[in-house]
Amino acid sequence: MLFKHSFSIFVNKYNLIFKAIIYFSIVLLIMATLTVSFISPMFKRVKEEIKETQIIETFKQASKELLTGDEASLETLNKLTIDWRLVLQSFEDEDLISATIVIAVFFLVTTYLLFLSYFSISDIINEFMMDNAKYGFLSNLIANLGKSALFALLFLAITLPFNAAIFALTYLLYLGLSKLLSFLVAIPFVIIFLLVAFAFQNTVLCCWLPAITRDGLSVVKALKVCFANVKKRFGEAFGLFFTINFLSLIWFYLCVIPTFGAGIIIAVPSVILIKKCTELVFYYNVKGYKYYVEKDQVVQGNI
Repeated sequence: MLFKHSFSIFVNKYNLIFKAIIYFSIVLLIMATLTVSFISPMFKRVKEEIKETQIIETFKQASKELLTGDEASLETLNKLTIDWRLVLQSFEDEDLISATIVIAVFFLVTTYLLFLSYFSISDIINEFMMDNAKYGFLSNLIANLGKSALFALLFLAITLPFNAAIFALTYLLYLGLSKLLSFLVAIPFVIIFLLVAFAFQNTVLCCWLPAITRDGLSVVKALKVCFANVKKRFGEAFGLFFTINFLSLIWFYLCVIPTFGAGIIIAVPSVILIKKCTELVFYYNVKGYKYYVEKDQVVQGNI
């Protein structure tokens, strides 16, 4: 029932995806342009090495083989590793350090700016669920910029090390299983591990934003009481987010593969929107609040 209600609200607020696409596109375009302009002077010697090793073509081949389950992917990944080392060696030491710092800083800033939209997306959905009201994305973002900024900062500080640990463990798991068993056996285990890890993260933090947007708690106080709300129905929330992550993986595949990567601009906002809907539906049910699932249908939250 929670998933059904979440999906119903998702369909009703689907126009938010297009607003998020515009916001994400502007942020990525500006930050990518700034990043390239800062590091391009360091790439004079590197460009020659990239052309000689054909690392870009190797990366495309490795991605294709991983997605299709081709056993030749291990050999391609090894070649990619060797080529990457050659590219890194073409950097001057000072340039390599500078480029790494610039890329890291711009990556953090870009991620922060993307997280900045989460509060507004959640608040707009909440207003629909609470009063069947409509608010503009940009006006909401400006009006709640202070809370959005603080939430995005804390959310980044919490999720960044967690995500880094997840991907590091994923890489080790993949290498270990590939050597002990085979590539075909390793991939399903890696996918399941990622689904479980991110479902756990989604579950632990799922009541944070709803406590701010629905009950008006401060960003810090909402974080403090977040897990207290989640633990009442942790298993249900975990199963719900595991299912959504699994369906999101399929959705990413359907969007990205046929469009040669271009579909990611739709896939990402779609997944963010359905997760924000799910967070709010779960919170409303934990608290026993009534909420709109359609423009003319109100349901009672089930405590």
